[in-house]
Amino acid sequence: TYDGTAIAYAVLLDVAIRLNCRTFFSTHYHTLCKAVENVTSIKAAHMACIVENENAEDPTMENVTFLYTLADGMCPKSYGFFAAKISGLKAEVIRAAFIASRRLDEGKTRKERMAELRKLALNEECSTAQLRETINSMFISS
Repeated sequence: TYDGTAIAYAVLLDVAIRLNCRTFFSTHYHTLCKAVENVTSIKAAHMACIVENENAEDPTMENVTFLYTLADGMCPKSYGFFAAKISGLKAEVIRAAFIASRRLDEGKTRKERMAELRKLALNEECSTAQLRETINSMFISS
């Protein structure tokens, strides 16, 4: 659910706009940062870091060194998978979480994928080959 993000959003806007209060607001909600990026009284900053072995397909390969320096702008990405790695979670678990994260980012739940598949199956113009290809892309890669 988005209740945590929504509450953080409402509080941040209330403090920044209604109260016009200078504050430090720390969050891991990237959607919140994007939602307020055009609010002139809010300035984004993040803790700078160096990422070694950056890997868009396997986050277990990355090593992050936090520099303890405040940098302008929103953090370019989340480092939760690195936090999981240094906390001792197994690489296989982190990779599974990464795949789940990508699916969630795409906004495709299993229920939504099944609804898409059902709609495609009911389409008389859809061939068996098209259905097979869709099923493979939706489920085999998971």
